[in-house]
Amino acid sequence: MRALFAAGRHFICGNAALQATRLGQARTHSELAAEACRRAGDRAILQQSYNDLGVIAQFEQRYDDAAVHFDQALALAREQGQRSAELVTTLNAALARIRGGRAAEALPSCEEALGALRAMADPHGVAHALCVRGQALHELNRPHEALASYAECLEVCEAERIPGQRAQAHYRCAETLRVLGRIEAALEVAGQAVSYFRTTPDRARDRGYALLIHARTSFDAGQPKEARAYAAEALEVFTRAGLPEAAEAAARLKP
Repeated sequence: MRALFAAGRHFICGNAALQATRLGQARTHSELAAEACRRAGDRAILQQSYNDLGVIAQFEQRYDDAAVHFDQALALAREQGQRSAELVTTLNAALARIRGGRAAEALPSCEEALGALRAMADPHGVAHALCVRGQALHELNRPHEALASYAECLEVCEAERIPGQRAQAHYRCAETLRVLGRIEAALEVAGQAVSYFRTTPDRARDRGYALLIHARTSFDAGQPKEARAYAAEALEVFTRAGLPEAAEAAARLKP
């Protein structure tokens, strides 16, 4: 009973710290929650603790660790018949692999999850899966297919009124357009993403990414003054959140 109480307490504290992007505190509590869950035999909270550990590792750019934690959470979700949690965690694990340079491993999981979410008629899940698939295709140097996936994501977001996912798809799309040399189009969609995330204080990491991609695109457009302004704002966001992406933002400010 004591271990069960400790598991719940540490999980709540860890999750709250994660939402506030206090990553060290979140990691400590989540590890303690997982340890207590294993002692108490609580598979439900253990699954959630592994998922939080995966998110923390991903934020810290420890992508292989993140994939391991997500795979642990995925196994427990399947064991408990939690189909929605299984699909969300599948996409989390795919993102960890994409960001860790293992997009070829991630793409089949994206396709599998996307098919299941379409069958469940889950528009939010479908939009998320399409965005993750777009990132996998981008990393696999298949930019036109990535753009098609983002375009479909944006269609779902418009139809179902999912503004946060739409803005995330915009900045991901902007990066692919930038790589293709379509700079004006990239500036437009990156600007839409920045405008949205500036109004949503609970999405600091997305705001930072949108700003950083706008900075990259502005440099490519021959707009160094504007690029440095976006990079400076991104640096402020990432530094305040304690995220390692601050290093790239700082590098963009160098002459």
